[in-house]
Amino acid sequence: MARRRNLLNNLSGSEWLYWTDSLYLTAYAVDATHGLRKAHGAMKPPELMADIIRFFTKRDELVLDPFAGVGGTLLGAALA
Repeated sequence: MARRRNLLNNLSGSEWLYWTDSLYLTAYAVDATHGLRKAHGAMKPPELMADIIRFFTKRDELVLDPFAGVGGTLLGAALA
């Protein structure tokens, strides 16, 4: 049986297995130095957003941030 081409992202087989583990533990530092980021109740570290963007997109694809909070997704996209 032929393998289907990966249309979702550019991850290798071993990277895919790492990301699809049943539990994803992180130790991202919370950098809330900017006043807006401190005031936001659901701030996510840009490094986490970068990891999510890497998993769900290919390089140079567009990323939609429908809620456009305080820029965590924007910073994550720049890191990805």
